[in-house]
Order: sequence, then structure tokens, then C-alpha cells
Amino acid sequence: MSGMLLLLLSCKHNEALHKPEKSQNDSIMALNQKEKTALERAITGTIFKAAEKSETTKELDATLLRKVASQLEIQYSAIQLDKTSSISYDRVVFFIIAYKKVSTDEAKDISIERKYVFAHKINGKILAEESDSSLSHLEDEVVQASKSYIFKNLLKLNDTTLGIAFYTEFNSGGTQVQFWQRKFTIITFEDSTIKKVLDNYTIGRGNTSTIDGNTDQTEVLQAGLRVADTQTNGFNDLVISKTFLYDETNMRDDLDVKANAKTKKETEILKYNGKNYAFDLQDKMRFLSNPTE
Repeated sequence: MSGMLLLLLSCKHNEALHKPEKSQNDSIMALNQKEKTALERAITGTIFKAAEKSETTKELDATLLRKVASQLEIQYSAIQLDKTSSISYDRVVFFIIAYKKVSTDEAKDISIERKYVFAHKINGKILAEESDSSLSHLEDEVVQASKSYIFKNLLKLNDTTLGIAFYTEFNSGGTQVQFWQRKFTIITFEDSTIKKVLDNYTIGRGNTSTIDGNTDQTEVLQAGLRVADTQTNGFNDLVISKTFLYDETNMRDDLDVKANAKTKKETEILKYNGKNYAFDLQDKMRFLSNPTE
């Protein structure tokens, strides 16, 4: 990103916003003082800790969202406001928009779609937008994405690159199995392009299975993340600390009795491969099977 985002963060309020040329982004190493300040405000080190509540934005500019929706040809009434998030910077607003879409075939299925949008903070003009199919699902699908929570602080990925971080929760429920996930994403914004440098990495997960009608087996993953001082291919490494918790709850005489508690801790280092932070997509529970198995 950051040629574009640094520029957007450093614009004065009385300046017109112009789309930077590629050469302008390439020369971003010559940072002015305002750009340096934006980088200084970005954080490295610990981003969040396991089992601790992260500091995320709660704002949503409904007026600006209406302007953005009209440009996207999305009816404002189709937007799911309870699942839509935004964060404002000096001259730009970033939206994660959740909205309903009706298929054009005979089935007329209703799906929930997601779009990432950067828009001018004053007039709402869209600077870039991109759909994310990994967060899309049918309205009646068992596992559904809920709201995406955007971190208030920008992440410093190297001396010139800032990242916007957010996580999205997924939930499912049933009489025999309950499952939830929390997936973490980092995007950058450069040359008017939105790029996911970390794509839906699992930082939280829970699975509860009922056996024998009165025993619940539960496994929970809690993860923390910090931006390391070490680098790979020009980007700071990301260190993930994982804790897997397991227990069994038995119903005895109308009382919940916990037993068989187990804990396993692991550390994973995500390295930038020149395109993104790669990781094993087949990451498994450590004590229970995934519901899809």
C-alpha cells in the first residue's frame, strides 16, 4: 500500500485529492514529515493477545455510505448495517460493506456479499473497490460470516508500508455441533489497488460436540499476534502465539461438571513470500476433528 495510503493520510483538508501516478508511489521513500508521522502512528510489536478484547472501530458514516452505495449500484436498503464496518482517516474512509444480492436465475437465491471500498471522505467518490467471495454465503447457509471488526491502529509492515487489519467472525449452531471461527485479514492500498497480504488467517475457533446425550466435548483456539523486527522479502514477519484448550462438560444432577482439561501451546511465524503471508490452509483442531471432516 502504502504509497497511496500514506498520501491519503498526509493530505491537508483544503487540498484536492488527486490519484497519484505510479512514479509518485515509487518515490515514496522521500517521505515528507506528515507521511513520517503517519508511519510513526502505525504500530509494530503486539497487535492483540489471546483471550483479550482488541481495540476496533465502532464508527459507521451512514451519509457517506449512501453515496458509496449509489456508485456501486447497491440499494441502501439491501445493506446489512449490523454487519457493515468503516474507519476514517484524514481524507479517506475504508468500508467493509455487507449486502443482500438476489440471483438472476429462476431460483432467486439470496446471498450475502462483501465489498471492500476506499472512498473520499468529503464527497464519497470511490477510489477503489473489491469483492471478497470468501466472505460471501447464501442467506440460509449453515456457516455464516457476521460482522468484520476493523482495528483502530494501522500496522507497520515495513518502513513504507501500512496495513489495515480486521477480523471476521463465522458461526454455526445445531443440536449436536456448535462451531465458530474468527479470521484475520490485512490489506494494503497501493496504485489504486486493494491487496490482501494476509487472507483470512484463523485467530480463534471453537468446536463443541455432544456425545452420549449428556457430555459436551469442547476445543477452543485462542491466538495472539505481534509484528516482529525480523523481515522476509522486505516485510516484517508476523508471530502467532496459539493456545488450544480442551475440556469435557458432563451433566450430572443438573450440574455442569468439567473434566479432562487439556492445553497445548504453539508458535507460528508467517513470512512474506513476495506476494502475501502464506500459511497452511489445512490447519486443524488439535484435540477434536473439524466439523467438515
